[in-house]
Amino acid sequence: MQGGLCNSVCKYKQSTPFTLYRKNTPAKVQFKLLAVYGFAHLSAAAHTRRGQKNVPCVRLNCCNHVKCLHACSNRRSNNMPNDDDMPNGAGVTKGHSWIPTSLIDGHGLDDGLAIVLLNRPILLEKHYFTTLWNGAKVRVAVDGGTNRWVDFVKGNINGDQLLKPPDLVTGDFDSCNQEAMQYVEQLKCTIVHTPDQNATDFTKSLKVLKSHGYDKHVTRVLALCESSGRLDQIMANINTLFLADTILPGVDVFLRSSNSLSWLLRPGEHSIDIPQRLVNERIWCSLVPIGQGCLCTTEGLKWNLDGSRSLQFGSIVSTSNTYSMNRVRITTDGPLLWSMGTTPKDM
Repeated sequence: MQGGLCNSVCKYKQSTPFTLYRKNTPAKVQFKLLAVYGFAHLSAAAHTRRGQKNVPCVRLNCCNHVKCLHACSNRRSNNMPNDDDMPNGAGVTKGHSWIPTSLIDGHGLDDGLAIVLLNRPILLEKHYFTTLWNGAKVRVAVDGGTNRWVDFVKGNINGDQLLKPPDLVTGDFDSCNQEAMQYVEQLKCTIVHTPDQNATDFTKSLKVLKSHGYDKHVTRVLALCESSGRLDQIMANINTLFLADTILPGVDVFLRSSNSLSWLLRPGEHSIDIPQRLVNERIWCSLVPIGQGCLCTTEGLKWNLDGSRSLQFGSIVSTSNTYSMNRVRITTDGPLLWSMGTTPKDM
């Protein structure tokens, strides 16, 4: 380890990546932070502003990419940089472990799940859909999703007994037909009109969950949609994943289609437990940077990323990947859309 200040520059961004450790933290990165300053190098003045005089640093050279790891053992937790120190207020994930099995097979669901039904055909297997829907803490039909729910109920024998009614029906209701609206009115569902055209009905449904106090009881939101059809709506759903953390802080939001599960990995370290069935069947997975490029390293994939190249559009993205083991570890300095197939369909 060398004393003094490091003036090296990340070759992929006009910024200086660094890692801060709490006192006695093991060598493994616990808090991966990316500080973006308005100049090409980290100056002594910048250190002084943050009260980091004479910060020791160690330089790691990996695949020709110079990273700066600034370790300050004397920093206290209340001096750690907050989201305002991060680009776009992105914040940093502090070693997040993901166990998506229950969202994939419908077994072992916790009592903190909210289901949000968007306006796409319900192509999920019937038993899986009913298990998720009835087992959720709160059920939300969003605008035209109300039509889909009513069609499902009426299209199945004893469908009105098979499914619990929605707790909330939200949207600007430009897609919900009169028959479906009358049906949920008869069931005495709570109907919330959200006319704001500056946000999608999906985004607004998360705000309704918060305004009705469900943010205190919900830990995960599973939006039922399909990843085919209108590309603009698919991209809008991904945008909602970015907005979700400011609407429902601490609540994880997922997109579930008939053959995939997707969610946003924020900057930091992630561990994803993969159901053994998906490993055995070599089901696909992908890592796609959205909004900005990022440096990413992985373990547990058939084709791992080593951080030597920035993931970004116009360069490389990781699609049609698969697993080499049942746990995937990912470290990223920017947001990534993680998607994983749930069935052999569309391999």
